[in-house]
Amino acid sequence: MARDIFKYVGLALVAVGIVVVMKNLFSSDTEWKETTTKASTKSTYNATVSLTDKDTKAYISDSKLVVKDSKGNVVDEWTTSDGVHLINNLSNGTYTLNQETTNSKYFLNTDTITFKIKGKDQKVSMYNIALTEEQIKNGVNNNPNITSNETTVENTSSFTSIIPYLISAVCILLGGTFLYKIQQEN
Repeated sequence: MARDIFKYVGLALVAVGIVVVMKNLFSSDTEWKETTTKASTKSTYNATVSLTDKDTKAYISDSKLVVKDSKGNVVDEWTTSDGVHLINNLSNGTYTLNQETTNSKYFLNTDTITFKIKGKDQKVSMYNIALTEEQIKNGVNNNPNITSNETTVENTSSFTSIIPYLISAVCILLGGTFLYKIQQEN
């Protein structure tokens, strides 16, 4: 009787471990399989760039942003809209982001943001500070109070959590141990 219980517990643990691994490898919200299989063959990466209001975090439209490579060549330039901008096919290297123009409701951010592509996609955020009604009326558009610490560059990686795989490994090992012990007793 006890042997049957251990047998079924062992089988259940192995099954749970396998299901968790398969769910995480093949689910649409986890790109771990894609990341690991492409790691050795992927030579270009993406940068997701956003320009937002420092206080409200709302996206800012009608501002011109430019990304250049380390040699000063323009890689991409665009006028912002409501959302993020994706730059595809960036090789490993150092890039800069500058804001050339802004809409009439914000200070121009004159900082240069430097970010690196080094085997991973990047998320780059630039912030602007809204003008007051009086500043808009007077035509002010440059704010020396925006500094480089007002920007962020984040590594983005598809494989963010190893916990499901650790749980799976423990379940499979524990279940396998139960089944092995039962097999040895027979």
